[in-house]
Amino acid sequence: MIVVKFENEQNIIKIIQSGLLNYEKHLLNKCFIYIYYDNNVEKFSYIEVAFKKENFKHLCGISDKQEDLDEYRRAGISKEVIKPNVFFDLCKRKKLGKRHIIMKKDGTTMQKMHILNNLYKLTNSDTLYCEVNRNTHKMKFKNMIGLDGGNISLALFDIGRYMTPISSLDYDIKNASGEKYKIDFIACKNIGGKTYDEVLYTKLDVNDLPEEIKEKLNISLFQRNLVTI
Repeated sequence: MIVVKFENEQNIIKIIQSGLLNYEKHLLNKCFIYIYYDNNVEKFSYIEVAFKKENFKHLCGISDKQEDLDEYRRAGISKEVIKPNVFFDLCKRKKLGKRHIIMKKDGTTMQKMHILNNLYKLTNSDTLYCEVNRNTHKMKFKNMIGLDGGNISLALFDIGRYMTPISSLDYDIKNASGEKYKIDFIACKNIGGKTYDEVLYTKLDVNDLPEEIKEKLNISLFQRNLVTI
């Protein structure tokens, strides 16, 4: 059974409000390209990850599952399930209340609170991409990114145009079963933007990239402003 104290829920709200500020500043409505070298095919490849309003609730670990609601109901505590966009808007207006905080009975809500303010580090630090082997790893997703040296990871869902985060993980990606790739380059653009125009991390010369990847980047801007590490 979940044992929840209202003062703990108030602390969670404070963490969420703080996390929202970083989410808006670094991630919201932005799309990121992660470029890596695939030794299996001996060429550069990439993934694209976009962050929207509706992703924030999942990254906070707030549940809407019946099994979690039942725990509160048995304890005589009333809760209100709200949609992800409504959750974001209430946070934005500082109207999020204790009735909206539904913790997962598996304990992962608090784990996500520990990393919520630092998710942006996945866009400007040493990072790994993993194609998860779900045959040997009990995970319900097949793609993830994570810090190369730290317990901050994101589970990703491929929607076609790009991937979106479906869960934040207090987890070392090196422990995941599957092929892992060292990220050599990260850049961002506004969602809907034509090319990536802001470099956040690089360990390569963009001129070495294949044309199909160069087409996604604002190369002329990079050449004016970028100093290769």
